[in-house]
Amino acid sequence: NTFDNTSYGEQTLRIPHIRRSTVCHNTVKRPRAAKACVKIHGFNKDSWNVPSEKFVVSSNVFDNRSGVTGITNLCEFGAGDGANREVTGAAIFENNIGYSASDTADGQAMFGISSPSCMIRNNIFNCTVGTPSSSYKGAVFLGTNSGIVGVQTTGMSVYNNTMYTNAFPKQINGDGGHEYVTMVLITDRGDLSTTYGTIAVKNNLHYSTTATINSANGYSVVNGSATATVDSATNTTDLRTNPNLTATPPVAYSDWKPTSGYAVNGGTPVPVVKDFLNVTRSGTFDIGALQP
Repeated sequence: NTFDNTSYGEQTLRIPHIRRSTVCHNTVKRPRAAKACVKIHGFNKDSWNVPSEKFVVSSNVFDNRSGVTGITNLCEFGAGDGANREVTGAAIFENNIGYSASDTADGQAMFGISSPSCMIRNNIFNCTVGTPSSSYKGAVFLGTNSGIVGVQTTGMSVYNNTMYTNAFPKQINGDGGHEYVTMVLITDRGDLSTTYGTIAVKNNLHYSTTATINSANGYSVVNGSATATVDSATNTTDLRTNPNLTATPPVAYSDWKPTSGYAVNGGTPVPVVKDFLNVTRSGTFDIGALQP
């Protein structure tokens, strides 16, 4: 299916409850500003303790290239606060591609997830903007926080994803620093006093063609949590290092294949049997969503 809000309404596709189901092979476009292409949440835990769980979101296109600015997440999973505990968990997000909005956006994130036991693998985030400028604030593949009262965000796995951007992150504080361009940004919800468990982040590739970016803000994992434990291995360590994609900027799906360099045979074994194009992974693991 194709869903297009043309920048009106709220979330383009909003699912209040889902169990043992799939969301696959859709194009979801242009939500209202500060909303998401897709939002999945659950019922209020205190009213009906049946969470949204055991579902797959696969092979979708989340597209906000011609939408309004200010979107927070292309796909928002899990919601709630102390008064409205909308519980989600135990889901797989794989083989999706997301496109960010214009270069005047307030920052883009492909996924915003605050739920336990989720697998995020083989996804692509394309943050190619028309005219890179300092008005673009940043790009994050996965932003996660410690969820809602009584539900710990633990058991999350982030494997073999790829992000590319030519964006110029906005300078902050007048000190030449930049907003984050990163794979995983972990933050606490101090107002909820909740905690993390362990989050696994492995074999993820991200690349920025903006030469002036501060490498200190280019980590694969930015852990701003006092409680999260990160099991991290074989991710991009400096997003300015060219992974030698088949084409830069990547346009066709096959353009996302690294041809040489650190990503080729540079990964570690993880439970990801196929790549983004559904090709069975073989030999030494590679870094990124597509194997060479």
